[in-house]
This record gives sequence, structure tokens and C-alpha cells, in this order.
Amino acid sequence: MLKKYVANKDSELLNAIYEQHRENLSSKPFPYVEVVKSMMDLLARTRPDIPSASPEGFIEARFIKELDATGYFDEMNRKYSK
Repeated sequence: MLKKYVANKDSELLNAIYEQHRENLSSKPFPYVEVVKSMMDLLARTRPDIPSASPEGFIEARFIKELDATGYFDEMNRKYSK
């Protein structure tokens, strides 16, 4: 994924970037209201209708919660974490 979005194919560089940020990555991809709010604040600069919307209205965590309840993320962490 880094190769695609960083637009660089240097494996050493991509691994270094990943290792530097790995501890900040969440192993359970729950959506955060603060992140949605900050994106809405950015959009509000060009879209005046955005501030009236609630960030919570853009979040659907049901499927993530179901996966978490089954232990899926914990199993993936045990299986693939280094």
C-alpha cells in the first residue's frame, strides 16, 4: 500500500517508513469521530453545507465491532505480527 501511495518502489525506504510509523498504526481499524471531524473541517472551506452535518452520521462501525467480538483482529495480530 505504501508503494502505491508514496509513489516509490524502493523497498528499503518503504520498510523504513513502515517501521517508523508501525507503532502508531491501529490493529483494529475502528473509525474515529475526531478524524471525520477534521476531514469535515477541511471540506467546509469549500462546501458550506458540511458544518451542519454530524461526524457521527458518517461512521458505521458495526462490521468492525462484529469482527472484534469474534476475536478476528486478535487472531490476525497473533498470526502476522512480527
